[in-house]
Amino acid sequence: MKTHILGLPTYQEVVGVYNENGIPRIRLYEVDRDMLQALDSAGSNIEVMLGIPNDRVETLAMNPADAETWVKDNIINYTSVDFKYIVVGNEVDLATRASVLQNALQNIFQVLRKQGRETQIKVTTAIGAEQLSNQSFNPPSRGVFKDNVAASMGNILKFLNEHGYPLLVNVHPFKCYAAKSDADSQYLNFALFKPSSHQIRDKALLYSNLFDAILDSLHAAVENANKGTPFKPGLVIAETGWPSAGFGTAASVANARTFISKITEKLEKGTPKYPVPISVYITSLYDEKMKNTNTDWDKNWGLFEIDGRPNY
Repeated sequence: MKTHILGLPTYQEVVGVYNENGIPRIRLYEVDRDMLQALDSAGSNIEVMLGIPNDRVETLAMNPADAETWVKDNIINYTSVDFKYIVVGNEVDLATRASVLQNALQNIFQVLRKQGRETQIKVTTAIGAEQLSNQSFNPPSRGVFKDNVAASMGNILKFLNEHGYPLLVNVHPFKCYAAKSDADSQYLNFALFKPSSHQIRDKALLYSNLFDAILDSLHAAVENANKGTPFKPGLVIAETGWPSAGFGTAASVANARTFISKITEKLEKGTPKYPVPISVYITSLYDEKMKNTNTDWDKNWGLFEIDGRPNY
């Protein structure tokens, strides 16, 4: 029998927090059967994005029977869960493992098609801005993928395009700020949607924040990899957020509050290049103080502390 760790919310409480706060979607980076059971039992309307970890991708790519078992055990068995996406890998190294990823995507898709659920549940993967050749995102319209992944991205986009599945992108202005050795207060403001001298002019378009610059750079790269034509299924922001502690004064409650507030405003506005509503998954619901990580800020993405108190 499983025991509950004192101080941590139960799975039922987590579902309750989503419902009470009107949060319509959840991203699970891997199968958590207790969480899926809680969602199943609640008959919740929460849309679920369910991930397959990178270390499982190769097995599912090599053996279609394993893909069939995975779908049966983790999708079919939870009849009341509203699965929206299956995410095969998160920021997989496309320079070395692209063919493995493509095979896994295809195998999972084939299982869903046999079940008649390939239009209801979308099979995709998530990439980060690290795949772009220009890490300054200036100008966004010149965004392209690195030479060693461009062809692989073209193949992945072809699969997604054929079935109308969006590409998931992780967009992290904070990580770009943290990685920039010469970042100053103006660049921090640029990352936080505040007035800044780091604005980017791209022909007729003005970029006043880093989030828009990153996302439209990804849009441009996807368009280039898609033979110069718009990628009709679009992009879904599968990760974004701002830590409330762990990186000097930049990672603070005030800055996290500002970033999340601005992202919420952006949902209906889109970007300068694509001024249409966007779908965003915030990282994350709870802080993860016990997470095994080399960076303190990676434990502090949560909207809530682990005991349920709001961080802001």
